[in-house]
Amino acid sequence: MTTQLLYSSKQYLERRLYVHHAPEILKKEGHKLTPQRLLVWRVLEEGKHYTANQIHEKIIKKLPGVDLVTVYRTLELLSKHNFVQESTFDSGPAHYEITDQIGHTHVVCRQCKRIEHFEEEKLLTMIKEVCKKKNFDTENIEINISATCKSCLSKAN
Repeated sequence: MTTQLLYSSKQYLERRLYVHHAPEILKKEGHKLTPQRLLVWRVLEEGKHYTANQIHEKIIKKLPGVDLVTVYRTLELLSKHNFVQESTFDSGPAHYEITDQIGHTHVVCRQCKRIEHFEEEKLLTMIKEVCKKKNFDTENIEINISATCKSCLSKAN
């Protein structure tokens, strides 16, 4: 697994446990655990890359009246505490996802905008080694690869 090359096994497990207990941790730190915040977290737990608007659309089906500003403020709080990662692809809207790892790589289709995780252990290890040689301690690696998926290529032909 990619993250275990960048973290020790203990650090990796601690990070996963920490992130997946985000609501409880935020509450202990004095933040209100509102139904709106919990719903934002539950949507993110689905494991997909959502824009704030997509999260908002899912939430208002369960809790009408929640405004988009609440979603953005919750995402900002979660990002500030490193529970959520914000990624922007091809100058489009930001996408959010729970991040419990270092070394986050995406392949994004230029045509249909489908986003897939791309985990290449050798690449991430090499990047970390280069950073170390340059006297940098790697905290996070984020790579976004722009490509065209096979489905879109076959439609074009």
